[in-house]
Amino acid sequence: MLFYSPSKNGFFDDEVHAELPLDAVPLAVEEHESLLAQQAAGWTIKPGPGGRPKTVLEALPDMVPHQVSMRQARRALLAVHKLQAVDEAIATLPSPQREAAEIDWNYGATVERFSPFVSVLGPLIGLDDAALDELFLAAAQL
Repeated sequence: MLFYSPSKNGFFDDEVHAELPLDAVPLAVEEHESLLAQQAAGWTIKPGPGGRPKTVLEALPDMVPHQVSMRQARRALLAVHKLQAVDEAIATLPSPQREAAEIDWNYGATVERFSPFVSVLGPLIGLDDAALDELFLAAAQL
């Protein structure tokens, strides 16, 4: 017979496991198969009422885009009052890094999250990695 343990959040078969957790509840084979099918479809199995397993669809963490359009980047920077700071930060860079950044900023079609341009300019305008991730997430929505 199959069992589910809420404390272990796992399934047990009494033909395989000599000892079962004290909180194990019996499951029908059909219920077990249904739970596994839902799990394969992206649902998560968690303890439910009475220690019975239930499936829940949990929100996935937002995936930070690898790149956004220059328009999206500029609009996101404008929204957090950092757009002007980019030009000021570029002006502080030594040559030839400054010229390369000017080309990327003025003529690039996209901005890549993990590019040298973003890695250098982010801290110069007061954005750490977490803030840059949030900026790219916001930009992708514009």
